[in-house]
Amino acid sequence: MTDDITPKLKALGLKNCAANLAAIIGVDPPSKGIYTAVGQYRDDELYSLIDKLAELTHSNVPDLIRSFGMALFPGLKRLHPEFVDAMSNVFDLLENINDHIHYEVKKLYPDAQLPRVDCDREGNERMTVRYHSHRPLGDLAEGLIRAVIHHFQESIEVDRQDQDSVGSHVNFYLRRFQ
Repeated sequence: MTDDITPKLKALGLKNCAANLAAIIGVDPPSKGIYTAVGQYRDDELYSLIDKLAELTHSNVPDLIRSFGMALFPGLKRLHPEFVDAMSNVFDLLENINDHIHYEVKKLYPDAQLPRVDCDREGNERMTVRYHSHRPLGDLAEGLIRAVIHHFQESIEVDRQDQDSVGSHVNFYLRRFQ
């Protein structure tokens, strides 16, 4: 599944970050492939890049987006070590995404349209994570959740239930097991 994608990206010359991704994969987006941390870009530009990259890597789009979500977590940890290191487990981190990470992003980028991540913990064994966004990136959220689980080396089963047909509203049911 997602394990096949990283070698395919490396074969295209896309190691960790592709500053010239658009040019490399042959997409001519309105931004001309010039991206900055402070810029805002049309959603359809992102989707055209994803579609082309999936085609070039012979991957399906959901697996590609999940892989990207998994690859984002180390960067999150690098940018916010005080946040990640202060959390003792998966549930604690997920419960604090809105109040810490999204709060910090909004301070820097007030116009950012961030997803909402709501969590309901049921004791220490179960949690429901509800992802709500105007973008259909439930696969990205799933990749991030799986990367958090990997980071904390916990045994957690993830059951995903899409609440719409595009992945903008997704419930994730997490269950710890021994």
